[in-house]
Amino acid sequence: MALPRVEKSKKVDTHPHLTYKEAYVALIIILALLLFSVFVDAPLLDKAKPAISPNPSKAPWYFMGFQELLIHTHATFGAFIIPLLTTVFFISIPFFKYEELKPGTWFHSENGKKITFISAAFSIFFTFVFSIVNDTFFDFSNRLGEWPAIISTGLLPFILYLIPMGGFLFYLKRKKSASRIEMIIATVTILLSAYITLMLTGVFLRGEGMQLIF
Repeated sequence: MALPRVEKSKKVDTHPHLTYKEAYVALIIILALLLFSVFVDAPLLDKAKPAISPNPSKAPWYFMGFQELLIHTHATFGAFIIPLLTTVFFISIPFFKYEELKPGTWFHSENGKKITFISAAFSIFFTFVFSIVNDTFFDFSNRLGEWPAIISTGLLPFILYLIPMGGFLFYLKRKKSASRIEMIIATVTILLSAYITLMLTGVFLRGEGMQLIF
């Protein structure tokens, strides 16, 4: 009985096929940054005065998402619980059991690609709308002033944000037939898109007193 013929997969060496491409990209990026720094002045402000704080006083852009998060939720949630849960999730990703892995395949599959774009669009839209509604309509700190702050401005906004996100993931699982790894990709996309949305909101839409401006 003849054994089935196994087709050999085509492989290439990392060097020079990959390393040269990475070197080209690195050089292009360095050149672009060099030209940008030559022709665009750094937006420096006046010399800092210890006795006078600027209004608004904003964190660097890469930390602006955390500062924006602290505007919408209690410090215990914004500075500890949410970052802790997010960190634990990212650390646990390699330890999940996956039905099938496709190394080198972007977004795992065509379905994964669609799920990624849908997740990013939903996360950006919902996070932006939730930020505006939480600032202008909910205003839990004043409406529920008699409640403990950790509940009114911490637990309550956290739950109100988490429930729709959980419902969206359930929709992906049921309607889009998302596999476990596609669900992980969707969750990572939601988290990153939400942070980028908060960061851009804080950078461009916060004026004096950190009030929303358009």
